[in-house]
This record gives sequence, C-alpha cells and structure tokens, in this order.
Amino acid sequence: MMNLYNLRGEVVESIKTKSGNRPRDITVTRNGDLIYTDYYDRTVNIVKNSQIQTVTRLQGWRPRDVCSTSSGDRLVIMDSDDKHSKVVRYSGLTEKQYTEDSAVVVVNQDRKLQFTYTGHPSTTKGSFEPLGITTDSRGRILTTDCNNHCIHILDQDGQFLLYIDNCNLDYPYGLCVN
Repeated sequence: MMNLYNLRGEVVESIKTKSGNRPRDITVTRNGDLIYTDYYDRTVNIVKNSQIQTVTRLQGWRPRDVCSTSSGDRLVIMDSDDKHSKVVRYSGLTEKQYTEDSAVVVVNQDRKLQFTYTGHPSTTKGSFEPLGITTDSRGRILTTDCNNHCIHILDQDGQFLLYIDNCNLDYPYGLCVN
C-alpha cells in the first residue's frame, strides 16, 4: 500500500500495488506521477490519475531502486537472479544505456562517460559493492561500500581521496550529506 499525505500528515490517497506486494522503491516524475518498483513481480509501474500501468516487465532481473531524472528518463537499479546488478536508463519504454556490476559510473549532461570507479586496490575485506551515493558541496563523490563496511571519497574526476572506515559502519547502505 502506498499513501499520499498532505502537509498536515493526513492521508489524501491510498493506492494498492498491482500485485499486492509492497513497493521496493518509489519516485515522482516531473509531471507528478508516481513510479514504483515491485521487486517480486519484476515490474516497474507508473501511477497516473490513480490508474496503474506497468512500464517495464523484466525477465531474469528484479527492479530494486528507481529515480526519475529532470529530463524525464528513469534510472532503474536491478538485481539478476544470479546475484549481479546493473543500472539501466529508460527513455519512455526504450532502454537507453546501462552499466553493470560494482562500479560508480559518472556521465556528463550529454550522457558521455566521464569515468568509472571500481574500487581502490587497497580494499582487502571483499569486493567493492557501492550502494549509496551522494556528492558534497565541493563536488566530491561519496559512496558506501557495503562489503568493506566503509565510505569511499572521490574527487570530481573520480580519483580516490580517502576512506571513512573508522566509525564502526556495518553494511552501509544509504548516504546523505548535509
């Protein structure tokens, strides 16, 4: 069940997912439509005027997270049945680009590749598994590394600066900078 609240905390509208499963992630488009992922049903759905339409149905993959970009595209992070992950960009129903497995990929406004970061060689605990990502006011990129229980900090050009690994992080997932 997904609930829309007003500023007073009152439920304005409740929408049940198509499958009855809980949504894995949600986002709102620039037009105000709600998009949600259904991990177990393997679908990405859009809610327009209280009507649900499936915009992507996957085979062999499960949609985990979703983001609606300012250009109107959708970024969908998905997991494969054999434990791989990738990010796919959709424009409408068309797959525009994707990147796979354990990397931070940075593109410019024209979607041209700037750099790919696959972890620092000094990582010793496990393979690099970026999950959360954000930037700070200086343009540095911070990404969580779930397998190594740390945060990697990169400069604007993708060069490794340092780890944050001294505060007992345990499988860090999300990340936000104030």
